Amino acid sequence: MCSKTIVRLCMSLSLLVAGSMEAVAGPYADDLAKCLVRSTNTADRADLVKWVFAVAAAHPQVASVSALSEQDRAKLTQRAAKLFEDLVTNRCRAEGKQAIQFEGPSTLEGAFSMLGQVAMRDLFGHPNVTQALGELQRYIDKDRLAKFVAEAKQTTN
Repeated sequence: MCSKTIVRLCMSLSLLVAGSMEAVAGPYADDLAKCLVRSTNTADRADLVKWVFAVAAAHPQVASVSALSEQDRAKLTQRAAKLFEDLVTNRCRAEGKQAIQFEGPSTLEGAFSMLGQVAMRDLFGHPNVTQALGELQRYIDKDRLAKFVAEAKQTTN
């Protein structure tokens, strides 16, 4: 029980990287988000995840665990920019126009956030990543966690 809970917790936390877990606001923004997801393939979403990783690796607290060069980051940013551009101006042009026209330009942010969530699910759904997440349980004191859960259940009754 505890190990499955820990893996699910890790996966939930990791999905936060992709942005808000809230649904996109209006029907046109929802249509745009659906189009973005439908119009990308696994390689597109992998490029998006790589870009998110590159951006996160720029933080001083994380930079030491990444060998990503500024040149590599620039290449990933360029690829992400071309993907964003192509999605809005080509692949999902009609949906993007309607979303902006009826719900405003901020709908782009929400729709791309939804695409980011899907891309992160692709990443964290891979068996190697799931296994790596599961390794966390090796270092958690399961008895201590079980005791905490039992105490919490008693206080809610």
